[in-house]
Amino acid sequence: MKYVLEEVKTSRQFKKFIEFPYILYKNVHQYTPPLRRDEVESFTNSPSLEYCKVKKWIVLEGKKVVGRIAGILNEKYNEIYFKRAVGFGWIEMENDIEIAKMLLGAVEQWALSLGMDQVHGPVGYNTWYRRGMLVDGFENRATANTIWNFDYYPRFLNELGYMKEADWIQYILPANQRLPEKICHVSDVLRKRYGLSFKNIRDVIKEKSVVESFFYNYNLAFKRVLNFTPLSDAEIEYFAKKIVPLLRPELTCCVMDDKNRIAAYAFCMPSVEDVLRKSNGRLFPFGFFRLRRAMRNYDSVNLVMVGADERWQQKGISALIHTTLAENFRKYGIKYAVTGPIYEKNPALKIWDEYEDKMSFMRRRLFTKML
Repeated sequence: MKYVLEEVKTSRQFKKFIEFPYILYKNVHQYTPPLRRDEVESFTNSPSLEYCKVKKWIVLEGKKVVGRIAGILNEKYNEIYFKRAVGFGWIEMENDIEIAKMLLGAVEQWALSLGMDQVHGPVGYNTWYRRGMLVDGFENRATANTIWNFDYYPRFLNELGYMKEADWIQYILPANQRLPEKICHVSDVLRKRYGLSFKNIRDVIKEKSVVESFFYNYNLAFKRVLNFTPLSDAEIEYFAKKIVPLLRPELTCCVMDDKNRIAAYAFCMPSVEDVLRKSNGRLFPFGFFRLRRAMRNYDSVNLVMVGADERWQQKGISALIHTTLAENFRKYGIKYAVTGPIYEKNPALKIWDEYEDKMSFMRRRLFTKML
């Protein structure tokens, strides 16, 4: 039976688009399904749609969906980086290169119709969305904020002319291991020299100005990271409502300078992959209670984000974050920690070289193709 490509225009097609990965990965232990409501909201109520144009396609074999993809025109990204690019994301497919050819071909044709000369991905609207195609570490279960895909995905992209643009790396390490002496020393020196202090996240979120300064600093801190797109005011409000209430004091580190400004920050989240897997991305009827229980009882964490104010970058301030989190991990019996995806050329990657017991966990790749 021949494959048929359809652009997603109706609610029925959209439902098939959303449901496909939950069917495709139904029996795959390593896949961590995102919450369905978040996936729907990404295309219906995301503030990023103020500057991103999106098209969606599915490939059918009869009435069965065998592939999906979204094309993203991020006008803000193109303006910042002087590019004429269209991104692709939310790509999923069965094991047939013809499906990949149809999906990526649809995005490429759309890009050409817009006068663009490049297609790259997988990407979302900005760095708060999942991105990067898994190329190593397929045996491991993806963390809740990252992508897992079959090993034939990157092979298909290579065969269709896509090349590496960048990689992101994740590590896993024992959370209760002894900190390297160099990190401890740098932490002590910085704390004494600059009068740096720590603030409980519950106190931080009570001060609207401090929360706003966090996101302001986030935009500045990551502007040198490949393909970073700064958050708009609407996105800041949106993500603040989603993320801030979930932060736990024992898994969060806010370093304040002597003028009560955020100098550096980090936050971790309990590993909830088992819960998301059992609930298959649904909060109801039992997913909410499972998730709530997992957020209280856990022994492993995901390090979601580490950043520093521009004034403090390249001064070793991340050492304070590492020492603070390490103390909390030991105090609360955390056994393992998995880092978030780190850009392979990010200078902050060097601090992980100090750890002897870290192990490679996953590697994801951004692919690109000139048209």
